[in-house]
Amino acid sequence: MTEKVFFVISDLGTGGTARATTLVVNGLAEAGIDVALVVGQRGGVHEAMLEPRVRLLSLDLMARRGAMMLLGVGRLARLLHRERPTKLISAGNHMHVLAATAHALARVPGSELILKMTNPVERPGTGRLKNAVRRGWYGRAFRQASKILLIAESARGELGIDDPATARKVLVVDNPYVTDAMIAAGEQPRQAEPGRLLAIGRLVPQKNYGLMLSALARIDAPDWSLDVLGDGPQRSALERQVSDLGIGGRVRFHGFVMDPVPFLRRSAALLLSSSWEGQGAVLLEALACGCPVVATRSSSAVGAVLGEGRYGRLTPPNDVQAFADAVRAELRQPSRIEGVRAWVERYRLQAGVDSHARALGLVAREGVPR
Repeated sequence: MTEKVFFVISDLGTGGTARATTLVVNGLAEAGIDVALVVGQRGGVHEAMLEPRVRLLSLDLMARRGAMMLLGVGRLARLLHRERPTKLISAGNHMHVLAATAHALARVPGSELILKMTNPVERPGTGRLKNAVRRGWYGRAFRQASKILLIAESARGELGIDDPATARKVLVVDNPYVTDAMIAAGEQPRQAEPGRLLAIGRLVPQKNYGLMLSALARIDAPDWSLDVLGDGPQRSALERQVSDLGIGGRVRFHGFVMDPVPFLRRSAALLLSSSWEGQGAVLLEALACGCPVVATRSSSAVGAVLGEGRYGRLTPPNDVQAFADAVRAELRQPSRIEGVRAWVERYRLQAGVDSHARALGLVAREGVPR
């Protein structure tokens, strides 16, 4: 039977999930797989990166996150019933409830539902009731799915799966994060400017930029500065915080930047202060470029990426003073990033596409398993 593969994602905006999904579907299409990408809304920055052979379909939803997305269940179910894909891959946590419900309603014979976990099931700081509801929803979706994809082996324990049959569905895939340009940057002599710090990511509560800014305000070193690459709903609030902390002359907001490599080459360290995180693509990108890292241990996957401290400085999440101390220590004595080339190789673009193809059981059109 010829495979017809559908990925579903909320949008192709500035997030890491959108970038990784774009790279995966592009690679599968280039290998001759019949692949389509279903988005909740059109217009994201990664849309222009799509390979021409990837069909782009939109549900035209009113919202990109939250309960309002569930209004799209009927639209997705009708699309699946009409198109009859052999595999439906929900590419990020925020789409799993919609995708699982629509897949059940569509009743397409022989069609598989595959869920890709990009963040922990539970969210720190969320009430017990909300987390209990999240566990219930995810548990139901896990039982319905044929496969559950993780982006880090260390995340198995965060799924909360106690059913052996469901646990056997879990597979680990490597996301395509690392480009040739990043590897080349890591092989060249460092051009870091002393005191120049970098943060990359959407300006949303998950990334906890407020903690980062508060920590930096406690550092009395005269020569630090921070470049922020990313945009989002918290930008105005963060700009006000920068002003209130009296560090306006040191922090520069650049908005979304498609290619972070020039910044990674010039920066003394990458900072990541997330409250929760899946894997943290920017950590692997920084390591590939030879840029030291200071990050909160916001998930087991983040600790694993940084070799439990061998490849970067780790601090407890939501601890302003600990983060400030770690950044101060990095500024005083820069870390030496050694031995990471083999580790980041598995996250190069083709390696990541091949990892997904194997997990999904796909065969390229020329008959060569990927």
